[in-house]
Amino acid sequence: RDLGRQMQISRRPSGPNYLLLRPALKIRATAGAVAVLQRLGLRRRDRRSHVSGVSRVADSAAQVLAGFLSQDQSEQQTSFSPLREDRPGFGAEVLGVDLSRSKAFSPDTCNLLRAGLAEHGLLLFRRQDLLEEEVISAAAIFATPIPADGQQRSLAIYRVCDRDKVPRGQDFWHSDNSYADPPGGPTVLYALKVPCNADGIPLGDTLFADAAAAAEGLPPELRAQVEGRLAAHNLAHNNGHMLPEFASGELIEKPDVLHPIIRAHPITGRDVLFVCPAYVRRINGLEEEESMFVLEE
Repeated sequence: RDLGRQMQISRRPSGPNYLLLRPALKIRATAGAVAVLQRLGLRRRDRRSHVSGVSRVADSAAQVLAGFLSQDQSEQQTSFSPLREDRPGFGAEVLGVDLSRSKAFSPDTCNLLRAGLAEHGLLLFRRQDLLEEEVISAAAIFATPIPADGQQRSLAIYRVCDRDKVPRGQDFWHSDNSYADPPGGPTVLYALKVPCNADGIPLGDTLFADAAAAAEGLPPELRAQVEGRLAAHNLAHNNGHMLPEFASGELIEKPDVLHPIIRAHPITGRDVLFVCPAYVRRINGLEEEESMFVLEE
């Protein structure tokens, strides 16, 4: 839910143009807001080149007309449907939006989507078919895309699988780029290829948690212990598992970055819990044993 400015894209180089979008903060027990897009495969744009000038003109006119229609439809039909009926305030599917036309969206439509992200924390867009520049354009609705820590581009390609001998941040609850100052904002996750089992059911298990609900649900005694305290975030922590790139010296560990354990959402003002096992190694001002005990709690 932290409206910040970065995005990461999950993508397999050999895969088809496939979409699952995950915003720069996977809200995994964190303050980060997430926008998620998932393509289930319906639309495939025709990329054939036209030979005749008439074809080019007709095609251009059709694209312009489609842009106007898409803009009107997005303003008239955009709605939010709760992902879970028992938790209507957290997570919503966005209906009536074609993100490939995001450059033509009116200010009202963009404001509506930003408000939806602030309200629900997690947005899901189904049946999208986007080119690389369209993913960037869609992400720019929510914030200015910037590279995540250690990346050269705002759009990074990841191969997410279970081949690593050492568990990584993705295996633990975490908030993307919480180890930066300022911490990361919304993360965009766009999956180009998702494996399925023999019955065609998608595999994988990406989970999201409501950081505001976590803060509200803290027992009073535990909240009193952490209120006003800072947590030390570091990419190298990795829930206590040394990553090969740090062990080999390929990456140099940076100093810890301190963030409030209970922090105010910059837009809604709600308190959110901003700690996670992946990147938080200690609570500032506590002895190591007490710090570990409180973090486990």
